[in-house]
Amino acid sequence: MITRLPAHAAHAARSIRLDVLAAYGLMACLFVWRGHPLRTQLLGPPSDPVMSTWFLLWWPYAIRHGLNPFVTHMMWHHSGLNVTWSTSLFFPALLMAPCTAAFGALASYNILSITAPALGAWSCFFLLRNITGRALPALLGGCMFGFSSYESAQVRGHLNLSLIAVLPLVVLLCKKHYDGTLGRRRFVLWLALAAIAEVGISTEIMLTMAMFGATAWAVCLALFDAQGRTRLIALARDTALAAGVSAIVLAPFLVYLALGLRSIPDVFNSATLFSMDPLAPVVPTLANYVGGAFFLPISNHFTGYFGEQGGYIGLPFAIIAVLMLQVRRPRGTVALNVMLGIILVASLGPRLHVGESVSARPLPWAVIARLPLCASILPSRFSLYLALCVAISVALWLSTPRPRWSRYALAILGLILILPDPALLVWSDWPRDPFFTRQNILRTLGPDANALILPFAETGPGMAWQMDADMSFTQAAGYGAYTPREENAWAAVAALRQRVVPPDFADIMSGYCGTHGIGTVLVGPGTAPVLRDAIFRLGWPVRPNGDVSVVTVPPDRLLRYRIITGEYWPDMRGPGWMGREIRVMSRGEASRVTLRPTVFRPAGAGPAGFTVTGPNGSTHHVFSGQPVIAVDVPADTEIAIRADSTFVPDRLIRNGDTRRLSLAVQLTDPAAL
Repeated sequence: MITRLPAHAAHAARSIRLDVLAAYGLMACLFVWRGHPLRTQLLGPPSDPVMSTWFLLWWPYAIRHGLNPFVTHMMWHHSGLNVTWSTSLFFPALLMAPCTAAFGALASYNILSITAPALGAWSCFFLLRNITGRALPALLGGCMFGFSSYESAQVRGHLNLSLIAVLPLVVLLCKKHYDGTLGRRRFVLWLALAAIAEVGISTEIMLTMAMFGATAWAVCLALFDAQGRTRLIALARDTALAAGVSAIVLAPFLVYLALGLRSIPDVFNSATLFSMDPLAPVVPTLANYVGGAFFLPISNHFTGYFGEQGGYIGLPFAIIAVLMLQVRRPRGTVALNVMLGIILVASLGPRLHVGESVSARPLPWAVIARLPLCASILPSRFSLYLALCVAISVALWLSTPRPRWSRYALAILGLILILPDPALLVWSDWPRDPFFTRQNILRTLGPDANALILPFAETGPGMAWQMDADMSFTQAAGYGAYTPREENAWAAVAALRQRVVPPDFADIMSGYCGTHGIGTVLVGPGTAPVLRDAIFRLGWPVRPNGDVSVVTVPPDRLLRYRIITGEYWPDMRGPGWMGREIRVMSRGEASRVTLRPTVFRPAGAGPAGFTVTGPNGSTHHVFSGQPVIAVDVPADTEIAIRADSTFVPDRLIRNGDTRRLSLAVQLTDPAAL
């Protein structure tokens, strides 16, 4: 959308340039791979990389076994996990299925991670060569994009965010459509395929790409002449057609995406926490080889953590971007400058952060964050689009007919400054354990076993152990980027995740295992001693097997417990909170639940009340002066408690979650009866 390609560059624009890919690939090998074994180690620290590896295995496994690939019960077995809201990576998983079958999912993950920067740089090279008609400026600009600070930060653990090759190709398709060098049918087909691929990599990037793409279209519509606006309207029409085609192909995925709204958390991460500091574009972080350690006293005060601090573009590239602001023609360059400003402002998030100081005044993104599906978009990740805009600016700045050597020297210096620090691109040993083989699992647990693995969920390597056992058992928990909403209602989940043992640990563990069909608790190496000892004190049969303790859970009919489920958020320090409705279950013994108005209840909200529904009907209660109301629950009984009203607390509970509350609830000690 900058200008029509000169005629003399037409042949060059059609060449594939595998030599350029080889150059980028060599850089990726030097900075990312460095000769590490692909089948015994993985790029990045454990947790997120192991999860991505699990999903690369899941899609071929589900299709081969005739399972629903959109909802897995291999983890969070009781409720199931809707993988459309996870970093499920169905496009890379299916693309790499032959490699996964031959060499394993770990090799597929490592190959994708190593090649991600090179492929991103290569696709950007094609875009920049089409814009400028020159190979060398495109080569340097593509390198700036593919090996940007954003990519260096994300490649160490977020495979879905580091696979960035689709974005430049989408911009290239739109430019070719605008120029008239790509026919309508081919444009619709290729853009639909690109959209399908991006949805299969990252729905977050697909959403933000659509948002910034629509913004860029509107900016161009305002700046271009009548002929340009006519072409832009045609582009919008055919883009909508491509979106419709891709939506038809993705219909099953989109259906489950809509169904998953019922089980996802209100907020995945805080947009306020993960936003860019205004100094980030010119201050390197630990992800950068040059200056990262020196500027640590400054970057250490940036929000989030350095894995999400990819806004650094370096002083040379910042100077080039500023110089490009002086270019007023052609109109496409002006539009590029406007988009660069919009992206910078959006990257700052809902409120301005300068070091550890936060402005009280909201920024424009605060309005966008209130829109559906936008609350969990992290503004710090907009540095991807910042890197693309700067790469285009650099290529244009270098593409004058006879550029001075000083321009290339400044661009090369900029590349050196943004290069990643290999020491931070760590490789970790795959967390193998000899207990977790298919043969040993079948011999020890039997077929169709459902186990609770400790260390719990994302705090341990349970996902890796399940893969090593050839998916021969299901697990009651796991790590799939989020915890299903219904699972967060169980106090056992909070206790195991926080590694604490509350006084009612026996109750909450018995209730969790009994209601979730858990036959075995596998206490693996790395389990917190306080949890291990608490599990052993339950009195359930324990069998050592190597460095794993196999704890057999008694049948549900033999368990005794009193628990709270439903819209309930436990707190290990005292009473938990309820939303609209909870259920209280007493198995084998009676209990008492006490309720009181929460300290978060806003002034002037009026009296709090609730309705209790049990086997003998319903009763209504209102707090009219008394601080606490107690409700007795007979043995082997389940009651429902529904609050009259809910409210959003003035202060956040945790993780930026603005959940609705009503009352504070607590099950009392049996001695209180």
